Amino acid sequence: MRKTIILLITLLFFVKDGITQMNFTFGSELGMTFSPVPEGYSYAVKGLNNYVEETYSPLYSPLVGLSGQTIMKKYIKFTIGLQYQMIGQTYIYHSDDLQNLTTYTTEQSKKQRFHKLCIPLTTGFTFKLSKLQPSLFIGYRLNYFIYGYYYTKYISDNAINTGDISYEEKYNPVSQSESEFPVKKYSLYNNQIIFGLSLEYEKIKISIIYNKGTSIFFAKYKPPAGCVTGYFNEFINTDYMISIGYNFAKFQEVNK
Repeated sequence: MRKTIILLITLLFFVKDGITQMNFTFGSELGMTFSPVPEGYSYAVKGLNNYVEETYSPLYSPLVGLSGQTIMKKYIKFTIGLQYQMIGQTYIYHSDDLQNLTTYTTEQSKKQRFHKLCIPLTTGFTFKLSKLQPSLFIGYRLNYFIYGYYYTKYISDNAINTGDISYEEKYNPVSQSESEFPVKKYSLYNNQIIFGLSLEYEKIKISIIYNKGTSIFFAKYKPPAGCVTGYFNEFINTDYMISIGYNFAKFQEVNK
């Protein structure tokens, strides 16, 4: 994967006009991303005097990158890019349980963050609309995970202060030295399918993109034989992105 990144960076900077009759326009990109998460909700367990509330919060994070694009036959657009992105979510669990006239309070929080380099490759349909250039496109996004952060804290407390439980844990789920079942830095299962639309005016481009991936599982320790359910942590490798790009030169069409 590192060789692929180096090769694509080289292509981004050194592809010149006229090579294979393709004129590339290069530019910078700045945006914001976040992952879809289940909405916060609460519920009561009937008959057990138990109240539970769970909340999921997405991480809103910046995206920076470079991109190159070209148009062929007036209507077919190809793009390639290199992006840095951070993604993650926070989960909070709270419960109050009344048993034998004693209230038990349980709280747990989980935070996960992942830093990655992304290489989006897209193709789509574009056309002129006065001075605007709208586009619809699909593509494939290669992901290389650089670093991860996972933190969890668990507290179980009761009113009479007996049998209280408390622990916390943090580690890098991308590191093989810190995780026995890590997130692979690069894997075909870590890549994403791209669906998006963009609108260009002269050198400015605004894009709205949905990157669809699969769930990635990780754990600090390998699960015991026969013990799998509830042992792994899950990271949903899907995100929404909105970005503003600036092309260093006006867009040029080829093969008119």
